[in-house]
Amino acid sequence: MIFQGAADAGKTALKNECMEAVRQHSTPQEPWIPVPIKPDAQNSALSTIKAMMEATKRELGRLGRELPDYETSRLQNHKVTD
Repeated sequence: MIFQGAADAGKTALKNECMEAVRQHSTPQEPWIPVPIKPDAQNSALSTIKAMMEATKRELGRLGRELPDYETSRLQNHKVTD
């Protein structure tokens, strides 16, 4: 999704709501990963990929903290490396 609009139109609030909805649906079996990408990063495929990788690492970490120990071992199969 791309959020575009006038100043103070609520773009950031809408983005934050969408990202929270994605996080609430994310599970190790079906991870949903919101990735905020700044407009200037969209000019570079490498910058976009790095942002996606970092967001994936953060989400796997978050899921790992919220799950019982026996569930966290399943996350090891989904790890993203640099």
